[in-house]
Amino acid sequence: MFTEPHWLILLLPALIVLFHLQMPDKKLLWLRFFILLLLIAALAGPQIKWASREGVVLLVADRSLSMPEDNDRSIKESFDSLRNKMPDAGRIGLVSFAADVRVDSAPSRSAFTGFNSTMDPQGSNLAESLEKALALIPEGTSGKILLISDGQWTGKDPEEIAFKAAKRNIPIDFRFLARQTHRDLAVTRFDLPGLLNPNEEFFITAEIYSPVNQQVDLQLFANRKLISKTQRDLKSGVNTVVFKHTASGASVIRYSIEVTPELNDPVKENNKANAITEVHGQKPILLISQKKSSYFTGLLQDMGVDFVLITPANLHLNLETLAGYSGVIIDNVSANSLTLHGMHVLSAWVKNMGGGLLLTGGKNSYGTGGYYQSPLEEILPVSLELRSEQRKLALALMVVLDRSGSMAAPARGGRTKMDLANIAAAEALKLLSPMDEFGLLAVDTKAHEVLPLGPVNDKTRMENKVLSVESMGGGIYVYEGLSKAALMLSKAKAKTRHIILFADAADAEQPGRYWELLKKTSDAGLTVSVIGLGTQRDRDANLLRKIAKRGKGRVFFTREPRELPRLFSQDTFVAARSTFIEESSPIESTGQLNDLVENIPAFSSALDGYNVVYSKSDATSFLTTSDENHTPVLSRWHAGLGRVSCFAGTTSQKFAGPFIQSQQAGSIFSATISWLTQDRRQFIDNMPVTQQLHNGLWKATLHLDPEREREFFKQNPEITLLKSSENKEIEKINLTMQWDTADSLSASMQLSGKDAVVGIVHLGSDKKLRLHPVCMPYSQEYALPGNNEGFEKLEKIAMITRGAEQIDLGKFWSRMPETRQYKSIADPLLILALILFLIEVGHRRTAFLNLIFSGSYRKNYNSAASGADNIAEKSFKTAVDKSFQDYNKDENKFSEEQESKKKNKQNFSSALQRAKNKAGKRTK
Repeated sequence: MFTEPHWLILLLPALIVLFHLQMPDKKLLWLRFFILLLLIAALAGPQIKWASREGVVLLVADRSLSMPEDNDRSIKESFDSLRNKMPDAGRIGLVSFAADVRVDSAPSRSAFTGFNSTMDPQGSNLAESLEKALALIPEGTSGKILLISDGQWTGKDPEEIAFKAAKRNIPIDFRFLARQTHRDLAVTRFDLPGLLNPNEEFFITAEIYSPVNQQVDLQLFANRKLISKTQRDLKSGVNTVVFKHTASGASVIRYSIEVTPELNDPVKENNKANAITEVHGQKPILLISQKKSSYFTGLLQDMGVDFVLITPANLHLNLETLAGYSGVIIDNVSANSLTLHGMHVLSAWVKNMGGGLLLTGGKNSYGTGGYYQSPLEEILPVSLELRSEQRKLALALMVVLDRSGSMAAPARGGRTKMDLANIAAAEALKLLSPMDEFGLLAVDTKAHEVLPLGPVNDKTRMENKVLSVESMGGGIYVYEGLSKAALMLSKAKAKTRHIILFADAADAEQPGRYWELLKKTSDAGLTVSVIGLGTQRDRDANLLRKIAKRGKGRVFFTREPRELPRLFSQDTFVAARSTFIEESSPIESTGQLNDLVENIPAFSSALDGYNVVYSKSDATSFLTTSDENHTPVLSRWHAGLGRVSCFAGTTSQKFAGPFIQSQQAGSIFSATISWLTQDRRQFIDNMPVTQQLHNGLWKATLHLDPEREREFFKQNPEITLLKSSENKEIEKINLTMQWDTADSLSASMQLSGKDAVVGIVHLGSDKKLRLHPVCMPYSQEYALPGNNEGFEKLEKIAMITRGAEQIDLGKFWSRMPETRQYKSIADPLLILALILFLIEVGHRRTAFLNLIFSGSYRKNYNSAASGADNIAEKSFKTAVDKSFQDYNKDENKFSEEQESKKKNKQNFSSALQRAKNKAGKRTK
């Protein structure tokens, strides 16, 4: 076949031109004819079809939690075994999978050195891994897949991909590999109603599989509190256990069952299961406060607000926790106490699930509390930047950055730790104004001056210098950095002088006699804060805490390099001493106050302390300060589906002032909380939504009224889901429901690990239905497999694709499917054309073809003559032989005739004599 057949049209003009050329020799004419023919054929892309069994083998390996502990070693041994038997034209690749899929080795002839990174093991995305492997085998190429798995899968059914492989004639062979579970006790089912009414009695049902007869301890927990403990005798097989419980007030409750077996259990992770239920009704407010009893809690009690107070030390912000509350109040609690993950969860809950949030002021709130550049800043109705017009005191800031070898390690987002530290220092610089001074030292075994201490008059140039710092190896010599920074600050003009020391909490060296140095800096009015990359349990964390304490500053620890910009900014806010006003300040109401509280007259009052913030463009302000800052004391706005309000004043008795103690304050706070907790999400009449969770697949189904006269929606309903996982950020997922039957629509999504989901069904612009939270009982990878269920799944995949179980890999390559492939022959044709061209050039110069041809003619002539002689000789001999044979025949015939004549003569003589005798007798 030809891939570019249009080039063949050149044959006609080429022949016409060729045969009109005057050629001295016909041999040249034929040479040029064949050269042109080969060139045009090569341009047309000639290909030939040929059969091949040498192609691509993809090893698809399961690395999930359900596999044996030595699984990685077994995978590598299988890869090496296949590679050692690989034919010359073969290639081999490796695709591994768990909850995600990764190409560890693209098809090649290279060796596999081992897995360099870990995967999320909380899933077995078998279908996607097979699809990825198929994509790596080129179309029309002989290919084969070897699947190493226990047959357990999550997500899409892998049989769909098996049919695609069968269509391409790519067999899927398998090696069954699974962990030992013959002595595994497991909770196989844990059910309770998803929705309950207050004080409703209900049953909790658990099914427990026991491999043998044994006695076990059973414990039932509700929100981590033990509510039942008992012993049960289990029989070999499946046992059903039922608990009876009564729902409390409106809330969300996580129930857990834990089984402690009598015998040693090889898989303990499936001995505990979780489930979530929601109790209908008006839910309480979650109050996050450092103090269990305060002036503000008394104020809420006087207003009759139903709230639950939790201190930051006992706080676990997750989706199911927040789903149990109508709103959240954060009362003068720092962002660090909420944790980065907690703030992400809270922000997503407000924006996507319609939650309400109230943030109050204080020294641990807003900018000084670390909310600047935090996940919550985006949803606040106020801006937290540090503006120059509110500054009264200049600040001289020296940043001492660790640039040791550990800072070259990669972080999220394709950046290194050093990159994020540079960005953090640049963010601190951005907060400063021309009245301030800034300097930067990069420290390893020495302190290197990146920016000398000077006025902030060219931020662009200074930021570029800050962002250019690179990790240069070695460790950080703490004393070197602190001493040089203190020396530079001693020459600053600003009265407020501050050092931010950034160091790796596990690699801070050579502190020297730091206590003596810090005593001198404190006496000189300098302060030192420390930001440690790591945890408080790291090797050098205690040293960093002591430096911050003796430097009369603050200390922060974080394992997340992306948190550094926020922490640098927070410390700069505090050092600038301008965002929290500790003096009596007048406040007044705005014209919008009647939108919040009906029939309230305009009034003025005062606060003894407040945070300086600025109103955002779409926010509504109800109270503002009457001083030069014009701070919005009380403001609100909508953030996505949720509602957020900010009170810039403090609720503590020390800084509350006359306003908090006034009657207007109670009415205003009561109206604010009522607005925040108002839930406009409606139940969809006669259209319930049910949720199911099977094999890790979550499914929500909207059931329509079969007797409906019309559809209540123009477009298919959509579901907004929030998914939370351990050590992962909140994930927002939008799903469109599809028709299942004439009276139902559904949407589904795969869950893994200990995922929990909360969702809202959007039916048109005004109707929304919030779904109760659903969680995985435990990681699906620890689920007890059915009787040969995994093996049967692998067998079925192999049967669909004409594959088989592979125990001995020695003959794997010889059983590759035969494929017909097209192979290009353009290159050989071009080479042949070049050879003919060289022959033509040689003939035109030497006429060697004539010599070759003439020598060949003589040889052929002699050969022909010799052959003719031989033929003539043979013919002559044959003729002579025939003549002799004819002569012999004639001679024999003549002899026979003579003998016959002789006999006749004798017979005549005898007859004559007899006649004579007879005549004589008569005569006588």
